[in-house]
Amino acid sequence: MEQLHVAANRNYYIALSASVVLTLALAAFLFPLSQALSLSLGFLLSTVAASLIAGHAVKQPSFATLIIAVGAFVWMLTLASMAECSVWQGGSLCEPVLNVDDHKYYNWALHYLNGSAPLPKVEFPGYPFIILLIWKLTGPSLIWPMVLNYFATLSAIVLTVAIAHKVVTPHVPRQARTVTLLTTLLMVLQMHWVFYGTRLLKEPLLYLSVTLTAYALIGSGSARQSHSRTHAALLILGAALMAVMRTTWMYFILLAIFLAALPRRWRREKAFFFVSSAVVLVFFVTASLFARNPASYSHAAIVQGGDVMAHQFINGTNQDIYKRLLGDYFYAPMWHRLLLLPVTMAVQFFIPFPWIGNEQAIFSSILPRANVVWYAVGAVAVFHCIFLSWRRQFSLGWLALWPALSYVIIAFLTAGTVSRYVLPFAPLFTVIAVDVILRAKDAPWKSLFRHWCCLAVIAVAAVLTVCYLIQHGALSIT
Repeated sequence: MEQLHVAANRNYYIALSASVVLTLALAAFLFPLSQALSLSLGFLLSTVAASLIAGHAVKQPSFATLIIAVGAFVWMLTLASMAECSVWQGGSLCEPVLNVDDHKYYNWALHYLNGSAPLPKVEFPGYPFIILLIWKLTGPSLIWPMVLNYFATLSAIVLTVAIAHKVVTPHVPRQARTVTLLTTLLMVLQMHWVFYGTRLLKEPLLYLSVTLTAYALIGSGSARQSHSRTHAALLILGAALMAVMRTTWMYFILLAIFLAALPRRWRREKAFFFVSSAVVLVFFVTASLFARNPASYSHAAIVQGGDVMAHQFINGTNQDIYKRLLGDYFYAPMWHRLLLLPVTMAVQFFIPFPWIGNEQAIFSSILPRANVVWYAVGAVAVFHCIFLSWRRQFSLGWLALWPALSYVIIAFLTAGTVSRYVLPFAPLFTVIAVDVILRAKDAPWKSLFRHWCCLAVIAVAAVLTVCYLIQHGALSIT
C-alpha cells in the first residue's frame, strides 16, 4: 500500500509539472509573456487546490493525478476561449471583445472600478461584483476572473465524482475505479457544459453551487457530528453562491432540501434541515432585495410570463421556428403551457444542434455543439426516470428526482429555449447515467436497457434529421 502511495505521489508531481509546462507554452504562444506567466500561476494554484479537494473527497490516490490531466485539458480550452475574445479579434486580455452577458458583466465591474464604461443593466449583480473585487487586487483583465471560473468548473467535476462514489459505488463495490473514470470521462466530454465553464459567465459558479448542495445533502447524515457540521457548511456555501449568482434559482435549493428531507430523514436530522432551510431563506430574501428589480416583480414575472419573459427568451431571428411552433407561449394560460411541456422539454434537450448554421465556424460556435455525450447521458437518465425511479432497489431517490423536476420547471418557465440553464444539473444527470450503466450488466432489466439504448439512438437521429431539414428549408412546419 505504501508503495502505491509513493508511486501515486510521483505520478502526481510528474503530471503537474508536465501540465504546467504544456499550458505555459500554449499561453506564451497566445499572449504576451507577462500575461502567460500570470495565467500559468493561476492554473497552478487552482489545479493544486482542486486536486487537494479531490484527494479529500475521493479516497483514491490516482484521482488527484487524473484531475490534473483533466484540468490541463479544460485550461487549454479556457485559453482558447480567452484568445478568441481578445487577441484573435484584435483586442487584449485587458480590452476584450465580448458578447452579450459577458460584456455586461465586464462593463458593470469596469464602471464601478474606474468609471470608464457605461453602466449596463444586470439583473443579478453578484457575479460582476465578484469580478470587481478581484480587480481591486489585480487590475482589470480577463485573467483572474477566468482563473476563478476554471477552478469552479474543475471543482464541480471533482464533486461530481465524489457524489458518484457516495451513491454508485455501494451498488458496484468492485468497480470503484470504473466509477471514477466513467464519471470523469462523461463530464469532460459534455462539451456544451465544458464550454460555458470557459467563458466569463456565472455558469461555472452555478455548477459549483449545485454540486456542493448535492454533495452536502448526501453526506449530511453522517454519524460523526463533525462531518454533519462540515456538510451543513458546504450546503450553506452552495446556497450562498446560488443566491448571489441567480437569486430566483434559490427555489431549486429549497426544493433539494425538501426532497432530501422526505420521507424519513427529517425525523433523524431535524436540526440540520431546519437550520439549513432558515439560512437559505435568509439568503433568498436578502439577495432578492439587492437584485435590480424588486423581488416581487422578478418572481411574479417568471411565473406569469408575458412581455418580460417573451422578450427575454424568444426574441431572436434564429428562434422564429419556435415562435411558429409554440405560438404566443408566454401569453398562453398555464394549462396550455403544461400541455406543451413535451415540446419545450425536447427543445431544451436538443439545442444547440450539433451543426453550424449561418454562424461563423469559430471556437465558440463549434465547441458547444459537440452534444453527442449529453444526448447519451440524457437518454440513460430518462430510462432511470421511466423504468427505475419507482423501483426502490434501483432508484436513486431524491438525487434523481431533484434534477428531473428542475429540468421540467426550467423548460416550463423558459419554453426550453435557454438550454444552458439546465447545465448546472448536468453533473447529477451524469451520476444517474453512471449508476444505470454500471448496474445494467447484472440487472434483471439488462435486456430492456439495451433495447432502450437502440431506440434512443434511432429517436435522436430521427429528431436531429428532421430539425436539420426544417432549419435548412427542406421541410416546413406550416
